[in-house]
Amino acid sequence: MIHEITNPLIELDGDRAFVESRYTARLRFEVEDAREGTWLESIAHGRYLDVFERRAGEWKLAHRRLAQDGGHVSLVQDLGTYNPAGAGRPYPDDLVYAGVGVVNHAPEPMDGVPGRVDALREYATRLLADT
Repeated sequence: MIHEITNPLIELDGDRAFVESRYTARLRFEVEDAREGTWLESIAHGRYLDVFERRAGEWKLAHRRLAQDGGHVSLVQDLGTYNPAGAGRPYPDDLVYAGVGVVNHAPEPMDGVPGRVDALREYATRLLADT
């Protein structure tokens, strides 16, 4: 699951503030009895409409409304072919667990990814053939 909050818009009015923050929430899970690499993905996006108040010198959330602007649910197949070189991994293999040592895992600079466009075309062709 991924939940991202970005692009806050803040209108300050003394000890109160109105804050609009965009969000995207993504939930991905395996489909029972489906072939390996098949996932169901739900994506929702919208805005948090918040009122903050300064109380005893600290800003606190006083009120929140949710404005859901859209979303969709889709079937994702062959997830591993999407970005095999840079794909995220579960604990403990994901690079985030390297912390400051992530610099030791940096690849050498390169000009593009050889064969990337051909691999994407092949992937799209396979998806279309399965539908």
